[in-house]
Amino acid sequence: GGGSPRVYVDAEGEYVVDNEDPGFEVMSAEGPNWLRRQIADLFDLEAAAVPYVAFRFWSPPGSWEAVTDPRFYGRFVLSGYYKKVGDGRSRVSWRTEIGEDGRYDLFYYLGDLEEWRWRTSAGGGEELSFLVHHEDGVEAAGLDMAAAEEGWNLLGTYPLTAGPAHVELTDRGPERTVVADAVKWTRR
Repeated sequence: GGGSPRVYVDAEGEYVVDNEDPGFEVMSAEGPNWLRRQIADLFDLEAAAVPYVAFRFWSPPGSWEAVTDPRFYGRFVLSGYYKKVGDGRSRVSWRTEIGEDGRYDLFYYLGDLEEWRWRTSAGGGEELSFLVHHEDGVEAAGLDMAAAEEGWNLLGTYPLTAGPAHVELTDRGPERTVVADAVKWTRR
């Protein structure tokens, strides 16, 4: 939809964007998502009408699929997106509007995904691959799955100017599965 995304300010200087929020977008170059969006626009369907698939770590889908699971972050719906690992071209993004200039800590939410970590860390220190947009350009950031903790994990601290903030997650990553859930910017 048009306009800037709805912004949830959970605390002073804190911006959370979940996969259920308008600021989240599947950016993959894959046909089905593009087609689904065109159809949704054509019939004026809510994005919420996108069906959730069963969450199967051992058999992830080839394109980003919405899944519900109690381990995901969510205000109303505990959900995320996941797909099979790829070459990094297929991405999801989170966008928000930052209220004031400053240095912001960027966090990524990781639920209690022991099964996933057990399956993915066999490859040894695998990382989720992020692209962080900030006032100095675009910077790659990684989250080491072996060292990650349940809950909010710090990706880094970045200089941001008031206005749009944007982070992407690529499908490059752990051995088998990449999961997209929620991000948070917190002003230092």
